[in-house]
Amino acid sequence: MDLGDVLGTGLFDLERAQQAPGWVLELNGDHVPETEEYGISGTVFRSDAPFHPGRLWEFATVGLDSGAYGRILRSKGFLRLATRPRVTGLWSQAGSVARFEPSGARDTDRAVVAATAGVFALGAARIALG
Repeated sequence: MDLGDVLGTGLFDLERAQQAPGWVLELNGDHVPETEEYGISGTVFRSDAPFHPGRLWEFATVGLDSGAYGRILRSKGFLRLATRPRVTGLWSQAGSVARFEPSGARDTDRAVVAATAGVFALGAARIALG
C-alpha cells in the first residue's frame, strides 16, 4: 500500500472525533478499562538467573496448556538459557502457541554466534505448540 493513500488525505476531522462516544467517556472519566471490563491482569517477571532449558520446555509444553498457572493469554519478553549464556532469546506466546528464538548474541566470533543461533532456532521450531 502506498503511504500517500492513507496519510495526508485530509479525511481526519478532530472536531468530529471529539464527539465520538468513546472519546467523551474517556474525557469524563467514565470509561471502563479493558483490564477491569474483561478481568485482564498483568505481571512482570524479572530475574538475573537464566532459564534451565528442560524446565522451560516443561513449562511451555505442559504447564501453559494445563492451566496450572491460570489462563495466560499473552506473554512476551527476553530470556537467557543456562546452556546458551551468550545468546539473548525472544519469548513470544499467544494462546497455545509459544515461540522462542534468538534475538542477539554477546560474542563477536561469527562461527560461535551462528552455531549458537542455529541450535537455539531448532529449539524454537520444536516449541511451537499450535
